[in-house]
Amino acid sequence: MRPEPLISLAERTLGGVRLFCSVETDTVLALGERARWRSVRSGYAVVRKGDVSTSFYVLVRGSASLHHGSCRVPEPIEEGEVMGLRLAFCSRPAAIHAVTTSSALIAEISRGDLLAAMADSPALAHNVALFLSGRGDRDQTRDQLDARVAAALVRAAASPTPTGGFVPLTAPVQIPVWATLLGVDTIDVCRSLKRLEGAGLIRSQGERRVRVDLAGLKRRLG
Repeated sequence: MRPEPLISLAERTLGGVRLFCSVETDTVLALGERARWRSVRSGYAVVRKGDVSTSFYVLVRGSASLHHGSCRVPEPIEEGEVMGLRLAFCSRPAAIHAVTTSSALIAEISRGDLLAAMADSPALAHNVALFLSGRGDRDQTRDQLDARVAAALVRAAASPTPTGGFVPLTAPVQIPVWATLLGVDTIDVCRSLKRLEGAGLIRSQGERRVRVDLAGLKRRLG
């Protein structure tokens, strides 16, 4: 099943999946051609505890949650994240349970196809090695990253108006520059901005121009 043109898929994947960051478009296209696509409903078990699989899964659209260990609070999974990659390589029964929390589009990619792509793409091989070693995981929580982005927005904001409300930034947001300064991926910055916008603290005005609720951001920072 291919619900959208492959070039669109490649652009979405390259822009939203940490595992494929900086990977060549042709490589992502090839993986997209071989992937098994599923449109699923909320409550669909992507990875079941106890299952053994030689595939991993990309959440292309929608949301999901990860349940693992003795942790009672599930970890949210955002669009563009992968599930079950380590399981695909270790061939052991899953100790986690990943389930969709909305209707979703899932791409299933086999270990064999991934290994073949890694042989032709040093960038992909590097990313997979980092992920499997644990160094490709987030170095900080979402809240910590959002706080750092919020602080950067406060510093970049123009002086507040006497009546308060939203104020513009002194310059457009340059995602690559912000990512370098914060020491994170561009994907992280985009997602953090999206979360802050969802919280009503910033408003987009096209092409990386935003207005911010300066007072609200300061309250969030405490």
